[in-house]
Amino acid sequence: MNIYKKILNKLFLIVSGIYVFVVPINALLANIVIVAWFILGIFQIKNIYNNIRNMNKLQISFFAFTTVFILINIISIILSTDKSEANQLMEKFLYYFFIMLIILANNHLLKNNYKNILAVFTAGTILSVILSLLRACLLFVFYSENHFFYDKLTLFYHPSYYAIFILLALSFLLLIDKIEEDITIKYLKLFYNKYLRYISIVLLILAIILLNSKANFIGLITLMGIFFMMQKTRYKILIISIILTFTLIFIVYNPRFNYYLQSIKNIKEDSRILIWKSAIKVASQKIFLGYGAADVKNKLIAQYEADNLLTLKNKNYNAHNYFLEIILANGLLGLTIFMIMNILAIYYSLKYKNYILLFFIISCFINFLVESMLLRMAGMFYWSFFISMFMGNRQKDNNLSMPSLSCN
Repeated sequence: MNIYKKILNKLFLIVSGIYVFVVPINALLANIVIVAWFILGIFQIKNIYNNIRNMNKLQISFFAFTTVFILINIISIILSTDKSEANQLMEKFLYYFFIMLIILANNHLLKNNYKNILAVFTAGTILSVILSLLRACLLFVFYSENHFFYDKLTLFYHPSYYAIFILLALSFLLLIDKIEEDITIKYLKLFYNKYLRYISIVLLILAIILLNSKANFIGLITLMGIFFMMQKTRYKILIISIILTFTLIFIVYNPRFNYYLQSIKNIKEDSRILIWKSAIKVASQKIFLGYGAADVKNKLIAQYEADNLLTLKNKNYNAHNYFLEIILANGLLGLTIFMIMNILAIYYSLKYKNYILLFFIISCFINFLVESMLLRMAGMFYWSFFISMFMGNRQKDNNLSMPSLSCN
């Protein structure tokens, strides 16, 4: 390997590390870094064929169905009549396609640094949580303002998106010993210290609870439940009970708890239920092929008006369910392709015991039920980068001698 190629490989890995580090901290900075990542990654484009040849059938099938899913969305966007919405959606799906392409082109580098990338992302997430809590404490001490909950805690993202970043970091800390290969970045080896890891886990759980994202709180309980059931300790039921007890005590004193109670009591009037009813009415009229991705919003707004839901109309709400969003855009055809690619990913995670991929998909699916997550750039970046990286990696293949994102 010549010096130029070694430098290019090293630069790509460093920029990949910077990108995943800043994603949870600052959305604007992450958008700047991703441009440099694209530029460096494109130099490896000729490696795509060889990297795909080294994958197994499950991996190839997943990326094939992902490509088909992206292409049918791009085609439906082109055929849509709302050109303004089309331009915004086209940008997101082109990002999805090129992120997947660059990860495939650089998979020979990334899969050898799988654990490093996750460790860097986790470090960035922990730092962002510390900064958010520190800011909330200072505002409380000097101005008597409560910035410990929901959108007041997070500076750069909607609480749901920020919480799902935290869930992935939490999954890494819980599963660190089940991921093959070692962390080679000197200071991040501290994650192997069980006491520091326990403190970090408690901090991240606290942050998810404070963010008040119902979907991610359900995700937290689900993932913690699965994790403890995987353990062989006889005290796991006791540990789960203690965690749930303290969580419930904390929730009761949460200022938004009454809001949640009222939502449950008035479930028929809950905005999401009303949105879903209108969305189902619209979807049922073109159930097989949908309306085209860029025309969905106009169809929903027209249905809100017909249902006399003027508040929803004025706020231009999307379907708040990504599965419904797919049906509205591309019908059952689009949903079938999307589900096949994710079933392949779940089967892959179980076959190769890639449990962090399984945790990632579960947390995303829970969010897909209540948010149109991939319609936002933050959600698209998060999903496309990590699902592509996870599916490009097979832990048993990680003994290759490749450049490492090491600071030793």
